[in-house]
Amino acid sequence: MPDPCARSALRSGGVPTPLFAQYRTVPSLEEYMLASQKAPRIEVFTRQPDGAWLLRIHGPGERAELSSLGCALDVDRVYLDAFEQSAAGDGPPAAP
Repeated sequence: MPDPCARSALRSGGVPTPLFAQYRTVPSLEEYMLASQKAPRIEVFTRQPDGAWLLRIHGPGERAELSSLGCALDVDRVYLDAFEQSAAGDGPPAAP
């Protein structure tokens, strides 16, 4: 993909994917998003004017803003039916 402005990936563990180190070197990349496979959590890294990366973490009830794409992702909708509900069926997903 030539000159991407945003990239996304699934996070399977607790450490950032090694691909992010490679993606950070792409001059056109403005944002990098990671979606957790274990909990309703979206992490958005945004390149700052000085080249540093700002991390914002979004959870249930929040929206993950992707300004490079001009959109926002509703965390609850992204993870709808992705995890089993609590035994009562009215709370957050049960812990794995």
